[in-house]
Amino acid sequence: MIMINVRTKVVRQLIRYILIFLLFYPFIVFSRNNITDSIKQKISTCSEQEKILLLQDLSIHYSKSYMDSALFFAQEAYALSQKLADVENEIICLNLIGDYYGVVGKTYNSEETMQLALNLAKQSNDHYGLINTYIKRGEYYSARYNYNNELEMLDSAWFFVNKYNIIEQTPLVLNYIGNLYYKIKEYSQAKYYADLVSLFLDKMPNSENRISNLILKARLSFVDKEYSKSLMYFKQALKTSQQIGDMYMEQMTYRHIAGYYIDVNDYPVADKYIDSAIVICEKMNYTIQQSTLLTYKAHIDWLKSDYKSTLEYNKKALSLRKESKHIFAICSSLFNIGGNYTLLGEYDSAKYYINKGLEIAASEHNHSQLSRGYGKLSELNEKMGDYKEALKNNNLYNAYLDSVLSIKSSEKILLYSNLYQSEREKRLLENYELERKNKNILLLSLFIIVAITLILMLFRLNYIRKKSVAEIVKLSKVIQTTKQAVAIIETTGRLLYVNKGLINMLGYNDFDYLLENDIYHFMGENEKQRIKTTILPVMIEKGEWFGEIVLTKNGGRSFVAELTASMIKEKGKNDMFVVLFNDISIRKKQELEIRESRESLRKTVNTQDKMFSIIAHDLIGPFNSIIGFSKILSKDFNKYSDNELKRFAGIIEISTKSIFDLLSNLLHWSRSQLGKIEVIKEKTNVMSVVKENIGIYDQTLLKKDIKVIDNISEDLEVMVDASTFSIVIRNLISNAIKFTKSGGEITITAIKEAGSSIIKVADTGVGMEKEKVDALFKNTFNESQPGTDNEKGTGLGLSLCYELVNLNGGTLEVDSEVGKGTVFTIKLKD
Repeated sequence: MIMINVRTKVVRQLIRYILIFLLFYPFIVFSRNNITDSIKQKISTCSEQEKILLLQDLSIHYSKSYMDSALFFAQEAYALSQKLADVENEIICLNLIGDYYGVVGKTYNSEETMQLALNLAKQSNDHYGLINTYIKRGEYYSARYNYNNELEMLDSAWFFVNKYNIIEQTPLVLNYIGNLYYKIKEYSQAKYYADLVSLFLDKMPNSENRISNLILKARLSFVDKEYSKSLMYFKQALKTSQQIGDMYMEQMTYRHIAGYYIDVNDYPVADKYIDSAIVICEKMNYTIQQSTLLTYKAHIDWLKSDYKSTLEYNKKALSLRKESKHIFAICSSLFNIGGNYTLLGEYDSAKYYINKGLEIAASEHNHSQLSRGYGKLSELNEKMGDYKEALKNNNLYNAYLDSVLSIKSSEKILLYSNLYQSEREKRLLENYELERKNKNILLLSLFIIVAITLILMLFRLNYIRKKSVAEIVKLSKVIQTTKQAVAIIETTGRLLYVNKGLINMLGYNDFDYLLENDIYHFMGENEKQRIKTTILPVMIEKGEWFGEIVLTKNGGRSFVAELTASMIKEKGKNDMFVVLFNDISIRKKQELEIRESRESLRKTVNTQDKMFSIIAHDLIGPFNSIIGFSKILSKDFNKYSDNELKRFAGIIEISTKSIFDLLSNLLHWSRSQLGKIEVIKEKTNVMSVVKENIGIYDQTLLKKDIKVIDNISEDLEVMVDASTFSIVIRNLISNAIKFTKSGGEITITAIKEAGSSIIKVADTGVGMEKEKVDALFKNTFNESQPGTDNEKGTGLGLSLCYELVNLNGGTLEVDSEVGKGTVFTIKLKD
């Protein structure tokens, strides 16, 4: 039933394309506007079923120019589809409507409409509708940088493509997945899918998908700095779009080629390609695409410092975008124009356009655009000399940027967690050809079993009738010529028969050597015991067995073999097994690589999670202070008293030190997580390391009036990696200072005891509850607590200390009591 349903869909789609072609063929030589008029004329005379298709085509056409018209015709087509109970076209129309709502900023309406399409496709079991709906929703999430949800949608589309074997949709979905990997800068995965699409397109040509695939390959080649290869792919895409007469893909390819020449700083050539694309857009009335091309020209003039020309192009782009009602594009143009006016010194105009853009961004709750807008406003304030407003708007810029970074970070982490599922699908694709071969192997195996059965029958006939073994030898050649490894083995392990496949697998040259030994001769002692005590009893009880064993080749190298064994009973004889062997070493190696890859990816995800969190929250604050007070010092130095200037300089010093400590810990922690720290142990003087690190905090110790007492012998040495040991001591001292109140003490001792060196850092600080002490080193990420002077941290320091001490072969312990202080103890073996 499923296959019939799929074939029916294919036929309906084919009829649909033929119908549209026949309706439009007389008009393809005219301009797009003439085609639009002709479609409208046809609508008045055609059947209602044909009218739905024509309304959809009108809607798609207007989606490139006027969103109101596109939405109107899509809604008309939807109403007519409902009237005719044409569920397939209802789903198509709902996807169009949802797409247009998203473009004009009606987020709720867009999600609601696409969900309705999804529910309808599920209820009607419309697999094509499901796939296309998931793709549309993926595009919606992509435009909002929600890559995790985009992956979820594409995964769902891919699931139905595979489940119902809808081959014609395969390149489309794979292209989207490849582009997703490109957007998140996972270029190796993007290349994998780009190459995979090429394989499908070779077997099943699809020109539009081929163009998209060539563009993706071109962009990936550019990332690898293979510029000539990148340009070659772009030009192949252009040639293909021209050959099939696809004007939309042609202008898009022109735009990508222009982007290539901008990136290589060849602006005259870039201009030519942009102009070629604009000609097509004007002819075909592709207003939205034309506005984007105008911003390209504006960008080129901005790079050449021609700000007046830049302004003119951005104004033309804004005019077109207002016509199309592309809300996010309008917002972007307003900020572009505001920035242009700032550079030209026309501050009132700049403020007007930037504020207009901020109004739209606020109404759409678009934090990315809000961040950009406040950044533009801060630049304007600075040009006008209003540094207080500049600092205020710069803080707003950073606040919204912080929000965007957090969202993108969370989405990317979620995305990575879901990539495991995509990895599984990837492996399924890799085995596409292998599965086909396995079917042939299965047939071959069945043939071999039949042949072996005949041989055994001849054995029996030979025993009874004392016939010549010539016939057995003759039939055995059937099995000898196959590469499949085959053997007949008694339950005692004695080999009765082996073929050439097994000889080759084990690395020998003759049969006699194998037949002189039993099967246990070709495996290790542990494997031999496993077979005798575990596997053989199951084989005898059930009469068959399937699984893996480890065999040893000639020369002593072990490998993993997959066995399929079936028992044959013979009266008066020991029971025998027909056994098929498959060398699966390569597969096992690949499985190990996948496991290692997943573990590496998990570590990378965890590391990125923490790094993004710290960068988004802990790094921006100190930088804001440095930037803000540096601007004040550079612009208004003479306005402030000496005490105020010292205070500003002190804030900058503290912020700079905070950033230094944070980045130092972050760097070493991330390297430890990824296993990239090389520990080289040498004799290290404890006193010199402690004094060096105490010196770093002289000013802080003085400010908090904290006394440091060291009870360390000057000649005490430990065998450690000097660099990582210094990081541990520095962090423990920093932690002690942070949680010790003014007037407190920090005591550092080091002694030799029972073949170990014991170093203690004790403070008279606030201490910790037992629960916090117990959990201190169990969690990779500990939430940082403010210090006694409200000092901030990242929560990385102690985790880093714990890992670095372990790398040096030691242990780190903590003992603490609330109100009495904390003692950290390092134990290192001599």
